Amino acid sequence: MDQHKVPKLSLKHFAGQNGEVWTYDKRSGKSWPASPARTGVEAHYYSIEREDGTMDTGLEAEMSKLEGEAAPIYEKLVAGELPRGTDRDIYPAVVIPVVTQHYTMLQRNLLYTGLTRGKRLVVLVGQRKAVGIAVRGVQGRRRWSKLRELLAMDEAVFANRPTI
Repeated sequence: MDQHKVPKLSLKHFAGQNGEVWTYDKRSGKSWPASPARTGVEAHYYSIEREDGTMDTGLEAEMSKLEGEAAPIYEKLVAGELPRGTDRDIYPAVVIPVVTQHYTMLQRNLLYTGLTRGKRLVVLVGQRKAVGIAVRGVQGRRRWSKLRELLAMDEAVFANRPTI
């Protein structure tokens, strides 16, 4: 069973007017045009060999379902549209990078939002320490806005205004 290393829904956006993408083989150093259906495929790439020697292709089947469910949202993103309304709740799978290098993003509310967006699958990729920081972090961050100054200006303007 041929399985894609890169989803077909991504590959097709790299295709030229003829519907083909350029494929490069690092081993041979050769390149050629090919259809997205025949690009980045490998037999049993996601399959798991059972003890009896047969191949379990269940993971590939699940990934195909996820790709099909994600396709409408992916197409909107490629078109420059942000998911709105119910789109936000129908992500079939969510992958959340959680690493200490992005310390300012390690907030409980952001992690919670990501976790609640996955319909069937949520994967946290990163460091346990970073997840711990995000889960324990309830500190509110100060917002740096000029709201207080603008309100103070308004008060000064209204204080000097003649009453009618």
